Amino acid sequence: ELFDFIAEALAKFVAKEGEDFHIEPGRQRELGFTFSFPVEQTSIASGTLIKWTKGFSIDET
Repeated sequence: ELFDFIAEALAKFVAKEGEDFHIEPGRQRELGFTFSFPVEQTSIASGTLIKWTKGFSIDET
């Protein structure tokens, strides 16, 4: 759910950007993302958070 939220927020941001920032048709936007928490990668597109660190204390839901 966290990464779905991030993707949706990013899509909204890109949709609102001005014409000066649009890329040429046929080109892809380059994007880097860092998630600095321990994760067990279960596939190329998914993973499971092992635990929150850096002082975060988030209850399971």
